[in-house]
Amino acid sequence: MKYFIVLALTLAILSGCIRDSNRIMDQDEMDRIGNELAIQACLTRIDSVGFEIEGMLYHESIAGGNRPLEELLPDSMPVCPVSGLEYIIGETSSEITITCPSGHGSLTLEK
Repeated sequence: MKYFIVLALTLAILSGCIRDSNRIMDQDEMDRIGNELAIQACLTRIDSVGFEIEGMLYHESIAGGNRPLEELLPDSMPVCPVSGLEYIIGETSSEITITCPSGHGSLTLEK
């Protein structure tokens, strides 16, 4: 009888260990991962927009022009992949800031 109890407890412990090693992610964890990937995509897009703006400014300086950034930008800006809202471009005399309207981050470029 003692051996039966020990065997039953051992099987119960082992079955619990096996279930944990094959655990499937729950929906909250899947949602969190999806959200983190979307935010990373937003930050990557902001970097890309910054690179494009630097290119526009560089080509404008080579061409000898002195048009403000506002005139160089396209009519519609890229959007945040999470919210679908256009990025906000701010300009001062020394820097340009690209900001996600959803609060995912920003990038500051020196002129």
